[in-house]
Order: sequence, then structure tokens, then C-alpha cells
Amino acid sequence: MLTVRGKSRRAGHVRITVKNRDALRAMITAAAADPEHVQTLELTVSHAKAPQAGWLGKPGIQTVAVSGLWTDTGFYAVVSVSNPQPLAVLLAAAFRMCTPLPTGTNMPDIAWQPAAMSSSGRLTETLTQVINEQVIVDPHLRFTDIAVVSSDIRVDSGVIINVNSADWNSAHVDPLVHRPLGRRSVPEGSTRPVSELNLPAYLDTPTVRALKEVSVVTDGQQLTASQRAQLQACGVVVVDSVEATISANAVDPISIATRSLALRNATAQPLIYGWPSVSLLLVTHRTEFLHRIVEMLAQQTYPNLELVLLTHGCDIDDHIASHLHELRFPAIHRQIPAELNLGEALIAASSLASGELITKFDDDDYYGAEHIWDLVAARMYSGAQITGKALDHIYLSAADKTVFRPTYAAEKYADFVAGGTILISQGDLRSVGGWRPVPKSVDRALLDRVIQHGGLIYRTHGRGYIYVRHGGDGLNTSVVADSHFETKTHTVVQGLDTSILADYGSGL
Repeated sequence: MLTVRGKSRRAGHVRITVKNRDALRAMITAAAADPEHVQTLELTVSHAKAPQAGWLGKPGIQTVAVSGLWTDTGFYAVVSVSNPQPLAVLLAAAFRMCTPLPTGTNMPDIAWQPAAMSSSGRLTETLTQVINEQVIVDPHLRFTDIAVVSSDIRVDSGVIINVNSADWNSAHVDPLVHRPLGRRSVPEGSTRPVSELNLPAYLDTPTVRALKEVSVVTDGQQLTASQRAQLQACGVVVVDSVEATISANAVDPISIATRSLALRNATAQPLIYGWPSVSLLLVTHRTEFLHRIVEMLAQQTYPNLELVLLTHGCDIDDHIASHLHELRFPAIHRQIPAELNLGEALIAASSLASGELITKFDDDDYYGAEHIWDLVAARMYSGAQITGKALDHIYLSAADKTVFRPTYAAEKYADFVAGGTILISQGDLRSVGGWRPVPKSVDRALLDRVIQHGGLIYRTHGRGYIYVRHGGDGLNTSVVADSHFETKTHTVVQGLDTSILADYGSGL
């Protein structure tokens, strides 16, 4: 059996070992130009780590046999198909098995012209077909929904995207690499000048991992546009002056603002998929909170929204009805019987929603204008079935103070997110059985269902969201006492700290 460039083979069977997922993506790119077809791929990724114990992704192609397992240091997979396929297609299938990717939404078929694939492996996770002379075209079915090409080519496709376009070339950020994973709500990294970092032209995964120890980079004028965007997407604050200083309290809000803008404005994903539609679910029986929460929903800057409002045994007044009519996005209102419990009400709300994603709003909490953007971006770079925010900021109404209590680490795969921030796709919600029809702990029940079905939960930062505690007035469904939230606090601000809700969508 011959071995060439980390590959060994026999008839129809290829065995490959790569160092890490970056190397795997680069190999997918290289293999796309190779006419070789194989039936079985045996792959070892020497250095890779599962996002959570027991998790395994899906290959995304039709297979006759597939298996994958995590070792102490890496990942091992075998992928077999009935008819020989391009090696790149099987490699991409194995990559999807070891890398969390968003699920549960309508995904177009994507075919790649080999020369269009980036040497860094960007978007190789989408590869299921290669455009070459061996493509067999079904005359009754369009070959692909989207063709990604680098030259003029005749392809039976709904959309053709040329990687030589200005939009594509300005998309410097790869959210599977350039992401703020591990950035905590209380930054502990150092401030370093660019000259000390010896950054490569393209920030690969080992570089990004090392940057977790850096909070601020100075002398940013020395960076290329690509390096700057990639650093910012990772959560590193970039300042142009080498003498600049940033207060410790300012690092986190600036980091969140710049990472959000880089992830939404400098990635190629929306050029292919667009931004998914989101339905905002609001179930309430407390009309006294409706004016405030509807106003906050109206200020959301995410472009593709819908509101589903269910009033639980009560109706809305004329002012709220007028406000709903004036929203820039569609709003559906229904009155439901008071005897339905919260879980049943959320089931009813979800059945009315048309968005690809749904997210739950609690009527008494506070939300910043960038809240939906934060959740959708986190879903893009984490690939988790549920994304939500850290329970960092709590307003204790009885004491009239806002506490910053970062006891649940931000930017990590976890088993808990703030219930009033849950975002999940309609497809994923259905696949786990939906909301449980229970009166309390509805959020916990959904998190548990996703975990039981092998899904992932990701907790992003907590800014742009304030959880409200009403003291002993019985308005909260939680049984935890207020005194619990006054322990392990980092800072305390008298009154409602609205600075946490600041809009950073248009800049800093």
C-alpha cells in the first residue's frame, strides 16, 4: 500500500491522516481539483476536540456506512458510499461529522468549481458536489441551487456566485475559525502591540487559540484589512495608536461591538445563505408590560423579523394594536385561553411562526437593539442547536439595583442559557419534540430535550440583555430568592443600568 502526502490507498479505499481541522479543510480544497473518485474514506484528525462529550455531527451526504469517534487527542471517521464519489466530497462529509454547523433550516444545494475554493478551506463545509466534466446532469432536476465559480461557466443553477466579486473578496472572516470562543465577560488578557504578535497574513486556528490571552492590540495601523477584521471577530480590541490605553471596564463592550460588526459584515456565509428569518415569540398575561416590551422589539435592528404575540387570557388595548400595525416587520396577535399553561402557549405561538428561527422574549426583561444579531451570529460561529445569552446582568427591582454577576462563563458550549434569550431553528425544535406542555421550567425542559437528542447549546455574551427580578411579588416563575443574585457579584449599579443595552450596530 503506497503512502503519498499523508494518504495511503487501495482500490476504492483511501486512508488519510491530517494534523487538525484547518489541515483537513485545506486538503478538501486540494482534493476538489483531483479527478480521483473513492468509495471509502478512513480519516484521522490527530488534534481535534469535541465541543461536548458524546457529540457527533452528520455527514450530510447519502452513505452506506458511516462511523465516527473521538479519541483522547483527536477524531477518527470512516465514510463509505455506494457509488464512487470525488474524494473532496467524502472529506467534506467527514469534516461535517467533527465540526458543529447550524442545522434545522432550509439549506440550498451548493456545487463548487475547484478553482473557486479558497486555499484556507473557507466554506468547504458546504461542499457536496464538485463542478467538473464528470458531473452527471439529471434532465428533470436542476443540477444545483447555488454554483460557486471563479470563471464564466454554463451551469444549470439557480444562483451563480463568482468568488472574484468585490463582496466575496471583502469577506475576510471565517466564523468557524475567527470567533470569540473562550472570551469571558470579565476580560483577563493582556494589551500587546502588533509588532510582538508576529501575525500571519491569515489568522489560522492555532493563532486564534493563542490570541485568547490577548484582549487589546495596539498600533493597529500596521494590520491589513483582513487581519483587523479577523482579530475583531475573535473578540480582540484593535486600536491604532501604540500608546493607547483602554480602561478595563471598556474592553468588554468594545470587544462585543467590534466582534458583532465583523461577524455580520465580513463573512461570506450571508452571500450564500442570506440571513435567516427570525420569529419573535412573546407570550404574556401581564398587559402592564406590553408597551415597554413592544417598544424594545420595535427597536431590534436585525433585518428579517416577525412578531408572534399571544395574550394569555387578556386582550391588547388600542394603543398596542396601533403600535403593532406600525412595526417595520409583520406582527401576528392572538388571544389564547387563560387555562393554557406556559408550555402550551409557546406551542401555540410556534405553530403560528413562519421564521426559520424562533426566539423567546420574556415580557418583563430588557433587551438591547442588537440582541437578535448577537444570537444569530453566535449560532453561525458555534453551530449549536440552541444559542442564548449569559445571565450576566440582573435588575433587582425591589432593591432598585443592577448587578453584574458573571457566574456562568460566556462564549462556551454549555448546558444553560438565560431562558428569555433562547434561539432555536424551527426544524431543530420539531426534531426534539417541541416545547414541553408544562407550567414551569419550560426553558430548562427544552434545553434538556436538545441535550438528550445529541444537540449543542452555546452561551454567548450577556450584554444587550437584563434579567429582571421582581422580589417577593410573585411575578417571577423562578423559585430562586433575590438574595441568591446578590452573591458573587462583580459590580453593582444603583437603578436600572441601561448602558448594558447600548446599540452598537452603527459603530462604537
